[in-house]
Amino acid sequence: MTSVADRDDPTTAPLFTSTTPTISDLLDHGKVYRPQHDSDLLVEAVQNSDHAVGAAAADLCTGSGVIARAIAHLGARSVVAVDASDDAVRVARALCTDSADRVAVRHGDVATFRGTFDLVTCNPPYVPSPPDGRIQEPGLPRAAWEAGINGRAVLDVVCSAAADLLKPGGNMYVVQSEFAGIEASVTALRSSGLVADVVVERHIPFGPVLSAHAAWLEANGRLEKGRRVELLAVIRAHKRPVPTRPQSR
Repeated sequence: MTSVADRDDPTTAPLFTSTTPTISDLLDHGKVYRPQHDSDLLVEAVQNSDHAVGAAAADLCTGSGVIARAIAHLGARSVVAVDASDDAVRVARALCTDSADRVAVRHGDVATFRGTFDLVTCNPPYVPSPPDGRIQEPGLPRAAWEAGINGRAVLDVVCSAAADLLKPGGNMYVVQSEFAGIEASVTALRSSGLVADVVVERHIPFGPVLSAHAAWLEANGRLEKGRRVELLAVIRAHKRPVPTRPQSR
């Protein structure tokens, strides 16, 4: 599969004004996280279904906007893309210029986001990190990856909100790492009444963030010594349609 980062190169998208930082500037100087394998995998999972076609969709933790744009190109009739970072909102709006009639990028917090949708996608921060913040990754936006000591600070919010965000018959796709508890997400989603299962898995080499955390994960017994490959998973959560009542004669 062609990489999302290659197919939707953010540096080629037009900017709104000549005075704002370029998309490349924001990506290369650590203001917005550059799309990685997890974005690819999430888009692949949606692409393998027909759930984007004609959907009213939302993309939570949109970051660069690459997933929101891909969902629009896969046939969604509308996409609301949300991120808490001003820089991410700026990049996502610029990247989605060619889909501006269908993609609305908003500044907002996942915890307070409201609405009901046919399709929800989310590539949240999910990297476990020590609470003292001692691990630093120069040039990488901390808010885009840091997710508390168990990696679930945002995932728990997303899983809790999932049922309320989906219309009956709707689907949510969430991508995460093994280090944030894949089964914990599946269990949380099922506990809210949704049908939840892993639909795509892939082993990938550590990126810069996990590489910086490897020694800490090893010291805490969460990573085998010397292993530098992680399992990514996309979880699909489905909200059952409301059953139709048979007509009385």
